[in-house]
Amino acid sequence: MNGRKILAAAVVIAALTGGIGYARWTQRPLTLAELTAIYKLPNSQFTEIDGLKVHFAENGAKDLPCLVLAQGATMNLRLWDDLVSRLQPQFHILRIDTLTQGLTAPDPQGDYSAGHDTRILETFMQRLGLTRCTFIGNGGGGRIAYRYAAAHPAQVDKLVLIASEGAPHPVPAPKRQVAKFRRLVGLFSAKNAWTDRFYESFGAIPPTRELLQMTYDMNRRAGLEDEQRLADAAHAGGDDAEAVLPKITAPTLLLWGTGDTTTPSMDAESFAAWLTSAPSTTRLYNFAGHYPFIEFPKDVTRDILEFLSGAHQGDEQKQ
Repeated sequence: MNGRKILAAAVVIAALTGGIGYARWTQRPLTLAELTAIYKLPNSQFTEIDGLKVHFAENGAKDLPCLVLAQGATMNLRLWDDLVSRLQPQFHILRIDTLTQGLTAPDPQGDYSAGHDTRILETFMQRLGLTRCTFIGNGGGGRIAYRYAAAHPAQVDKLVLIASEGAPHPVPAPKRQVAKFRRLVGLFSAKNAWTDRFYESFGAIPPTRELLQMTYDMNRRAGLEDEQRLADAAHAGGDDAEAVLPKITAPTLLLWGTGDTTTPSMDAESFAAWLTSAPSTTRLYNFAGHYPFIEFPKDVTRDILEFLSGAHQGDEQKQ
């Protein structure tokens, strides 16, 4: 290696190590206790399942029809705050932080498999005496919801999948390398860089500052990086919608934003085709991103209520 290459390498190493040290100092990890003090809801509850301290929230009268809400891996149950406030008068609503999420503690056994997510829900349903509910899932929470619906058809009345993960998206090798690099940089990036990436998952209407701050804080929880690495390894090859959806018999509502860059809206067409044993309804929201229930809450609430009442099943419509 000549002198110039050695000098260039030294500059890069110094920049990386210095940048990492600076970023670590400016975005100190928050402990679970600190996050709980800041973001716990008045109706937050905790229960122990398989040695894991699980956070959940309960809204609405217990004699009303039951809804169970599940969100994706980097989110937390507060993501549903606005939708819950709109649906609460008519439903008994349960939302839960599963593995790697929100205020749920790290798993002491280090089991971050999809099967463990399902077992957590099974125990949760039994413990709260829930016999039959509608499941609503967004992103990775959609995958949790449809797997549960396939495994426990008697417990799932209806299913609502909002920009669900689960459809395979082959990525060319060069892009995979770029994704790995971006993830490495993301672990040490400053707040603005992280929030910029979160912005990309929204469409026409950006997230509020409060949502940005909460999501950023939750994702700098001490030890979370190690949990997410275990979860990524356990979920490798987890795009199983084509295999699992034909087993579902519950009527299913598919909600997608046409501006979704995380799970493209063309996935809704694939999901509908794979739901061979269940009637399905599709709603597409023009310009919405990965979280249409946050960007267009009135429209999503209306469509969910119509679906749960039995109206307009088996069709597709753009909003």
